[in-house]
Amino acid sequence: MKTSKTTNAHLTTTLTTLQNEIRTLKNQLHSSKSKLEKFDGLKGENEKLKLKVKEFSYDNRKLCNEIERLKQLKQSSEKRTKASLNGLRSALLTVESVVHSRSKNTKEYLKKLTQLQTSFARHLKNGYSNNPSYVAYEMLEKMSRVTAGLKDALERCDDGISSAASETAKNVTEGHIDDGGKGNIMGEICEELEGENGRLRREIERMKEEVEASRVEREQNHKLLPEYRLEIVRSRSGKEQAERELKEERGTVRELQRRLDECVLALRSAERERVEQKQFRRDQDNTDNIVIEEYYPPRTSASPPRWAHHPSSSASASAQNLPVTKPKNTLSEDEELFAKLLQKSNDKLLKDLKESVESKLETVVKQQTDFMLSRSLESASSDKS
Repeated sequence: MKTSKTTNAHLTTTLTTLQNEIRTLKNQLHSSKSKLEKFDGLKGENEKLKLKVKEFSYDNRKLCNEIERLKQLKQSSEKRTKASLNGLRSALLTVESVVHSRSKNTKEYLKKLTQLQTSFARHLKNGYSNNPSYVAYEMLEKMSRVTAGLKDALERCDDGISSAASETAKNVTEGHIDDGGKGNIMGEICEELEGENGRLRREIERMKEEVEASRVEREQNHKLLPEYRLEIVRSRSGKEQAERELKEERGTVRELQRRLDECVLALRSAERERVEQKQFRRDQDNTDNIVIEEYYPPRTSASPPRWAHHPSSSASASAQNLPVTKPKNTLSEDEELFAKLLQKSNDKLLKDLKESVESKLETVVKQQTDFMLSRSLESASSDKS
């Protein structure tokens, strides 16, 4: 019984030690899992930032292509405008030359008309008639007014044509194009697109800074990877140590079970021998009592006892007065019941201990296996990327 108590105490101590070690392994696995979840979250954020950078770069390329296309359109429109201005200039020069030639001819005709008017007035005043009429003088006045108006109009036309031609030639040679008007809004569109491009460039710079920060954080996380791997190695070694200890504990349990079985067998054999000895003594005592009663019947009050004259009277009397030993079945039954209860309790304790240790070991091994598989898959995916 003392051995069983010592065994139970040893098993309880071993179980407590295993529970503490399993709890420590669980805490280590929980911390490693939290760190890995944090690393996965940072990795997901980094991937999202990469996707955003790709989207912004794609939008920037589209806008750059659009700006290049608009610049080409602007250049082509400027070229077309310059070509049209050159055509207009040449046409204007042609018109100006024609107008100058016509103005020159008109001036010559006006000069001749003025000479004819002067001659007509002179002849009318001094020549053909001694009494000139009022109508003739009125006609001469009208002719002089018309001639003066034509002369003034010709002078103004020459001044306007020369100034317009010089201004147009200056604009064309300097390449100055008017930005206003309905036909030339491309400059404003280009300015708006350039402003949008600048805004997008600033946004891209900001995204680059964020990507740089995420890259630094990723490098820091990569620096933490050896620690994670070391933690995995430690947990693996702890698992192997726990497996070895569990194996040793199983061996200890088997040894204790074997010793317990030997003790139970020894107890049963000792109890059986004790019961047989008691039964043998009982049978021997009963046989002795029967023999004494046969040779020495019980005496009556009339006749004196026969053993009084017998040579071995003292021995027979002592044998006759010996008390008959009664069987003590109650004591043996209690001992057998106690042995059975002790064996049942030990069997139950060993069974519970085995089940708890095996379940905890299976849980730890499963967690370690899942953890190692997930880490190996993640390391393989990171190496591929």
